[in-house]
Amino acid sequence: PTIKSGILSGITRKTLIEIFKKNQINYEIRKIKASEIEKMDEAFLTSTVKGLIPVHRIDQHKLKSSEKKSLFLKIQELFISNACTQIGKKTDWSTGLNG
Repeated sequence: PTIKSGILSGITRKTLIEIFKKNQINYEIRKIKASEIEKMDEAFLTSTVKGLIPVHRIDQHKLKSSEKKSLFLKIQELFISNACTQIGKKTDWSTGLNG
């Protein structure tokens, strides 16, 4: 969703957008319509605490988000890899214990 919808412009969201751009993964930031759900193959949620969470089902529509070779698993792998390379690096959103 867009920031105008009231969601937080969080670190996880920002990181994913950077990963999508770097890896040439097409994405859209927009509100989806209920009629689009049945056409969806995959979906996931993001959380600063839990990272990326696959959505398995929306109502009666089963998604492929956690199946082998899913786009979600590729994105999750890129996200984890990115997080591992950031360990120990100072960023604009964190402050070390020693300042």
